[in-house]
Amino acid sequence: MGSCATDTWFISKWGERCSEECGDGVQRRRVHCSGDALDNQVTETSCNPEQRPATTRACTSDRGCGGKWFTGPWGECDSECGPGRRARSVVCVVWARGQWRITTDVTQCKADPRPDTTQGCTRPCGSEWYTSEWSQCSASCGSGVQRREVKCLSERQEPALDCTSAAKPDTRQPCNTQSCHQEQADESNTSASDEAPQASADSSPGEDSERKSSGVCIDRMKNCHLVYKARLCRLKYYNKLCCETCTKNQ
Repeated sequence: MGSCATDTWFISKWGERCSEECGDGVQRRRVHCSGDALDNQVTETSCNPEQRPATTRACTSDRGCGGKWFTGPWGECDSECGPGRRARSVVCVVWARGQWRITTDVTQCKADPRPDTTQGCTRPCGSEWYTSEWSQCSASCGSGVQRREVKCLSERQEPALDCTSAAKPDTRQPCNTQSCHQEQADESNTSASDEAPQASADSSPGEDSERKSSGVCIDRMKNCHLVYKARLCRLKYYNKLCCETCTKNQ
């Protein structure tokens, strides 16, 4: 004798979440056909399909579908030390096709005030190197040296010890490295030109003729050493007047 029980539709609770995070969506639940048959061979066809409960229903999210502001991380302070400014990106995003998307229509986010894109910041200055002016060169030629003072001072400009040693400025530098020999030669040339060597007043035309005819090579003026220094021996006029000096130093 068969069972008199009728197969029945069973339903679960409605889902707690709406399918959309904003605006209209759908809630879902499960529906199952079951009965008292001992063999448990029950399918949905065993229940009356016209009485099958709905598995979905409309729902509306409590949150509106307007956009919202999204802020990026703050950038670094633009000051090397002391007060400065730092910035971040701020964009308007809207929920579309299951994800948040950036929109150029910022009116979508007008419900909330736009966050600041910049703000003040302060970067610690720490200690740094200070230098005085360079001193005068210790020599006018050769190998001179200039010196200056170098101090490590804190942010309050007080003596400190935590400056980076590798970044310490030089305390001395070379100067006037040109050769002193060249400078002296230039001075000698100037002196020789200024003094304009002249034939000795003690030498008369008769004596010159006599010395030339005798073939004696002697100096006939007082400043022959300047003639040599000024390199005037190559000129025939001075070579004759300073024969001894020019010949001896050839």
